Amino acid sequence: MKAFITFAFLSLAALPGFLVAQVQPVNPKFSLKLSERKPENYKGKHIWLVIEMTNTSDQVLDCSSFVETNTHDHGFLYAVRGPDGNPAEKVLPSHPEIVGIVGGNYPCSIDPGKSKKSDIAINEIYHFDQPGDYTIQVSRLAEKRPDEGYIKSNTIVVTILPKPENAEPK
Repeated sequence: MKAFITFAFLSLAALPGFLVAQVQPVNPKFSLKLSERKPENYKGKHIWLVIEMTNTSDQVLDCSSFVETNTHDHGFLYAVRGPDGNPAEKVLPSHPEIVGIVGGNYPCSIDPGKSKKSDIAINEIYHFDQPGDYTIQVSRLAEKRPDEGYIKSNTIVVTILPKPENAEPK
């Protein structure tokens, strides 16, 4: 009984932080649109997505981020669910003994009413091992602090087809 009360108390204590992190701002300064670059995706082939960030404010917007050499833009959070509805497994580095992330900081700004597009090979970050439908959504901090909430993109469905016998390599 004591363990249950402790669990219930800890769960309730964590709830406000969880709710704050999930808040969508009332007057967001930007919007996010997610789309596929190419609609035919085969297992083993790059899956390219386009993230379009549009400045909906009347001020210049900072869109700077850190981008890895595998196109992983750390300015965004990625939610990927596999055909079974569970979160997709992240790709682990091929050489985990190498410490650190290779990439660079990319300064960026978007003028009011303008947009910036980013391409990402999502299968460099998540496994798409099984044929079927995967749901993907991206989000980004609304401001510099997590308590300001996150702006979420639309959710898209990417269908992975079985690899055909004559498919081209990545």
